[in-house]
Amino acid sequence: MDGIEEIIHPDFILNVAPAGKQTVNTLIIETMGYDSADYLERKADTHNFMRQVGTLLTDPPDWPEPVQTTFNSILLKHIFRAGR
Repeated sequence: MDGIEEIIHPDFILNVAPAGKQTVNTLIIETMGYDSADYLERKADTHNFMRQVGTLLTDPPDWPEPVQTTFNSILLKHIFRAGR
């Protein structure tokens, strides 16, 4: 990011390869655990790097905002969209 190399350690990486296509869509999945200011600041920086690798999905969705939908529905939507 901006000429800086960063090692990231997402909880999961899911590569979706649509049938008959050369492209691979990468989903970066992060399970969020805390809401302290220090944690939020560190994760904000890490998430910026992760977004450069693929589509970032957090569990719970929209973290740290209140949950509006389930993680499973968000994940399935992204998998089906990436598989087209």
